[in-house]
Order: sequence, then C-alpha cells, then structure tokens
Amino acid sequence: MLHSMAEFLAHAIALEAHSAERFEALANALEARSETAVSELFRRMAQYSRLHLEEVRTAAGSLTLPAYRQEDYLWPDAEPPETIPAHCEQTGITPKQALLEALRSEERGEAFYAAVAATTTDSAVRHLAEEFAAEESGHVSMLSQWLVSLPDHGAPPSR
Repeated sequence: MLHSMAEFLAHAIALEAHSAERFEALANALEARSETAVSELFRRMAQYSRLHLEEVRTAAGSLTLPAYRQEDYLWPDAEPPETIPAHCEQTGITPKQALLEALRSEERGEAFYAAVAATTTDSAVRHLAEEFAAEESGHVSMLSQWLVSLPDHGAPPSR
C-alpha cells in the first residue's frame, strides 16, 4: 500500500481536500432548502477537513510529495474514501440521508487510514495513520450521535 511518508501525505492531502469540498457543497445544498442545523454541521465537518488538511501540509513540511494524477491514487474506489458522493448535493436528499452519507464517508476515511497503518512498513507512517484513523473515529461517533437524535425530517432536539 503506502510505504513512504511522502506517498501517505500526498494521499491524505487529496483525501482531506475532497472531503472539505463535498461537505461544503452539501452544506450549501441543505442551507438552500432551509435545513439550517444539518447545514451548519456539514460546514463544521468541512472546517474539520480543512484543519486536518493544514495539519497534513504542515507534517509534509519540506518533503517532496509525488504529483499523482487522479488515476494514480491508491483509493479503494474511484474517489478518495472520505468523499460524499457528488449526487447528494444535487438531489432532494433529506437531512437524515445526508447524515448517513456523511457517516459512510467518515467510516471509509477511518478504514483507509487504519488500512494504511496496518499495511505500511514505515513506523512513522503507521503512527500518523493511526492518529488520523482515531480522528476520523471521533467524526464517526459525532455523526452517529446526530443520526440517533435527528427525526426523519428536520433538526435534532435542542442540546
């Protein structure tokens, strides 16, 4: 899989950038339909991805990262694993459906980082991938809590 820090960080940068873009697009789509609570959650998720992206860029420091073409990335599917499908922002997706898609994307991100940690031969990559998987696990927990508290339509009960 990914055995060098440069390869790993190049993948993490692409993953987090795509995640931030899709969360922001989904937030915009839901906000346009006055689904304010969930759109605010997705803006927060986009911000988490942007913060994680900056952490990854900082970790890259002066490393020369590979310049991958889209088809060169080692994703399990066609897109980065933490990417919400593009069709979600274009459909009349309900807040609950959007949360389910977001949860699945975070689970895929967590699984990706965990797989890197489990398969890399580089201990520094393993350590960083484990950290990233733990961070994604926190996002999975947060989205799971939202799903439990969200009625089929609308915002969750006041917290």
